[in-house]
Amino acid sequence: MLGVKIYMNHEITIPKTNNGGFTLMETIIYIGIIAVILSSFLLITEQIIFSSNRTRQQIELAENQKFLIQKINWLLRSADTVNAPAPGATSATLSINKTNFADNPLVIDLVNNAIRLTTGGAGAIPITNDLVTVTDLTFYQLTLDNQNAIRLVANMQNDVASVTIDKFILIK
Repeated sequence: MLGVKIYMNHEITIPKTNNGGFTLMETIIYIGIIAVILSSFLLITEQIIFSSNRTRQQIELAENQKFLIQKINWLLRSADTVNAPAPGATSATLSINKTNFADNPLVIDLVNNAIRLTTGGAGAIPITNDLVTVTDLTFYQLTLDNQNAIRLVANMQNDVASVTIDKFILIK
């Protein structure tokens, strides 16, 4: 071989492989985004559930208040005699006799944070349920515009709300 040079014109290339994977940085970013989305979803869900429970308890309190007032209206409709409280006095018990009613007297009182109705000396029936606590119940007998009336004052509460009832009910 007499002075022959051989030149090789070959480029060595490393082929790129695209296996579709993520880099470590991309993975951390995606995990962070997913964590933020899931946390937001859980917080929103918790608020919806809490709000729903709060609304349910407020409705329960309002329904107990409404039922108590309706029951006292019924008692005082066609009332013949108010046994307690005496005229011009206050009492924690309302006792009346209704006209043409076999189970007189009808008595409303407060025992163990529940308002009860007793008819004719029989067993007492709760008017308020155990989801509501009644802390005060007072009846006043007075005269409004020449008509006898009962003033009802009561405090009711539950875990989320409280209400004070102060209502005048005419004796019919």
